[in-house]
Amino acid sequence: MTTSINWPAALPLPSIAGYQIKPVSNADRTEVETGPARQRRRSISTRDMITVQFGLTLWEQAVFEGFHRNVVFEGVRWFNITLLGGTGLLSYEARFVIGQDITYTPRTAESWLAQATLEVRDRPIMSADDVEALAGEDLAALQAALASFHTLMTTGTYW
Repeated sequence: MTTSINWPAALPLPSIAGYQIKPVSNADRTEVETGPARQRRRSISTRDMITVQFGLTLWEQAVFEGFHRNVVFEGVRWFNITLLGGTGLLSYEARFVIGQDITYTPRTAESWLAQATLEVRDRPIMSADDVEALAGEDLAALQAALASFHTLMTTGTYW
């Protein structure tokens, strides 16, 4: 399932302050009379909760409230937004969690802090094959090599 609704370009992305990813377990545990409990994965599709906050100007506050109420129907509809995860800034499908109210706190007469919880669908994380391939590697050296390569390609005459 995908959505064509995008986070408004006029709005900032969530700030790092207060940002939290809360993975939601996708497994069941059944206690049995004898022997160890049985555990199973319910589905390969996952939902995670991300606590976010947005520093907004007066104008952005108006756009945010209009988007929340009239475009995504107070959290009913999914939308695309760039969020931070373990693999960097990537596009996620998200929606506002109904029942966990958005709070708007004025910081000055012309700026606001909006806090909310987003539910994200299938948060991008490394596959089992990726983990296996990288498990025996020196990750710091690999990251340094990739950063050097990126610098070379973007500052050189290659592009």
